[in-house]
Amino acid sequence: MKDRTAMMWIVVVAAATLIATVAVYETGVIPSRVQEARLEQQRLDQQRQVTYVEPSDIRMSVSPSTLNYTAAVNASDDVATQTWKNATITLEVKDIPGTKDKTTVTLTLQAPGEDDGLPDELEQNEFQVYIYTTEGKTWLFGSDDWDGEYKGGYTFDMSENQEKEITLVTTMKACEDVFEDGETHTITLYLWEPGVGYGAQGKVIDEVTLTLET
Repeated sequence: MKDRTAMMWIVVVAAATLIATVAVYETGVIPSRVQEARLEQQRLDQQRQVTYVEPSDIRMSVSPSTLNYTAAVNASDDVATQTWKNATITLEVKDIPGTKDKTTVTLTLQAPGEDDGLPDELEQNEFQVYIYTTEGKTWLFGSDDWDGEYKGGYTFDMSENQEKEITLVTTMKACEDVFEDGETHTITLYLWEPGVGYGAQGKVIDEVTLTLET
């Protein structure tokens, strides 16, 4: 009789433990996982609903693509006199989507989400990059004070089927032991269009590279 009673207690305790375990699992673990699944589904739904605005098709080219400073930087890594090297950037509008007949873009050395357009060796107070127009200079890097800082860039409008030429100016200030002789550097210029791409957050729609030799 005692054995039967003990066995019944064991069964009762085991059943109670099982019920408690199931209750905890159903009230805790399962709802938590259901909530996680719902949140993940909401995230995926939001991603699908993100607005995508078609960017303009504007092509850039640059000539010359090499800026030759080999005569400016001597074997002692000095620049005897301030030296300029220019290039022409040509832009051609292939398409502006939608009902717009023009768009606004920015030519820059520092576009969101991209690497800086100058290598570390050229990010110097003694180096400048700017766009030169009849209105004057628009700085991409540096200033009249030779501050060695990136600037916002050159912002302008482009219309359907338009071609545009832009004068890019680079210059090295007379200095000692700043630029190393016999080096090759890459400069990248980005064309940024605001209000396009995913979430209409803006997008780099084209880029060109130049080689600078010292």
